[in-house]
Amino acid sequence: MSILEVPLSEDIYLKIKEFSKKESITPEYFASTAIEEKLACFSEEEYFMSRFGNKTKEDFLRALANVPDVEPPEYDRL
Repeated sequence: MSILEVPLSEDIYLKIKEFSKKESITPEYFASTAIEEKLACFSEEEYFMSRFGNKTKEDFLRALANVPDVEPPEYDRL
């Protein structure tokens, strides 16, 4: 495991400590999971841009027209 030192404003650090205490986790664990989530978002965005970055709104509407207009099954309703 590697260690990364990150300077934070006092305000942000206090918010992290407060949230961590409420959730019974360490501030380090909070920061680590926050970074993991952000990396997942970047990876997801890269994937979608590589697959669909050259598509247009018309392409999207054409694909959407192929989706059947039916009620969702009972298990999939909000």
